[in-house]
Amino acid sequence: MSAQSWMEDHADLRRASQAPVALEGNLSKRGEDMFHKWKTRKFRLQGTRMNYFEPPNQLGFIQLREYDTVSPVGEKGSHGYEFTLSDSKDETRRVFHLAAPTAEERDNWVKQISAIFSDPELNSLPPLAPEDRTQSSFDHPALTQMERDGCAVM
Repeated sequence: MSAQSWMEDHADLRRASQAPVALEGNLSKRGEDMFHKWKTRKFRLQGTRMNYFEPPNQLGFIQLREYDTVSPVGEKGSHGYEFTLSDSKDETRRVFHLAAPTAEERDNWVKQISAIFSDPELNSLPPLAPEDRTQSSFDHPALTQMERDGCAVM
């Protein structure tokens, strides 16, 4: 990671950590492995990121700047009221399958994420470098540095 890229991401992480928490709660997330197991995680929507935890540890995050579509999926499924996050411009990008315990909670998540997608400021931000994209484990270099700096959101 270049110093400039790290600094841009570091600034983005600081903005995200200073942004108010828009929404927080438990969601089920379908795994990306071959078994597609569903696991319940604590999620926090803050800035343009959805951080997810198995308290007290952060397991990863979804960078909403990489996505442009959030869609409710039908009625209640076996894991709750599902919705997806996808990128209509890049079909190779992972589609996140999430589920809330109630229809109201799902609709609230969809509404909050949709508001982020429609924010004109989001489109004016510089593109993310590959190493700054969604992390499904807590091994992102900037996050590790942020932890050392004592600035990580937990």
